[in-house]
Amino acid sequence: MFDFCVRERDSGFDAIFSRVHAGAGEPPPEMGLWWCHVKRPSGVLSDWSEPVQIMTAEDKGWHGGPFKPSLAFEDNGDRAWVFFAGRYHPFTFTTGCLEINLPPAVRTK
Repeated sequence: MFDFCVRERDSGFDAIFSRVHAGAGEPPPEMGLWWCHVKRPSGVLSDWSEPVQIMTAEDKGWHGGPFKPSLAFEDNGDRAWVFFAGRYHPFTFTTGCLEINLPPAVRTK
């Protein structure tokens, strides 16, 4: 897990994080961006809801293996934008934005 970004929403907290592939070859399917939710922030991953993958690390040319995510919500909190770094090119990084409807908040924890 890498780059855990937490934001408050409704009566809990959402987090977006990346799983990055540092090895050679194709990244495993679990690499990419993930979402989870919790009622109160915690530094222990098991306190959060089961993570849901929202983007893979599939190579799209301008990005592969998204990292450094940040999270912004629409006013009502249903829509979100995840901004991320996508690929290092000499002297610069590419950046991207994923617009999504967030999964329903998990209220059990």
